[in-house]
Amino acid sequence: MNTVLQIAQLFLAAKEIVKVIEEAMPEGGRGREKLEAARQLLNLAGVITEAVAPLVDSVIGIAVGLYNATGTFEKTVGQ
Repeated sequence: MNTVLQIAQLFLAAKEIVKVIEEAMPEGGRGREKLEAARQLLNLAGVITEAVAPLVDSVIGIAVGLYNATGTFEKTVGQ
């Protein structure tokens, strides 16, 4: 159960961090840079524990996917 709570905490933090990054860098084609920024910020926030470290990219991807599916993020073409 502890791991489930850690994943939930990671997701809550990831969705907010992903939103902030997208507002700062709305242009498309910069996914790798945005992913790395999200990883670094989650690490600084202290929500990446040993138990959830292997899941970080997946959790970030879920957050991005939900924002894309709900139209929160508009798709733009990179320059």
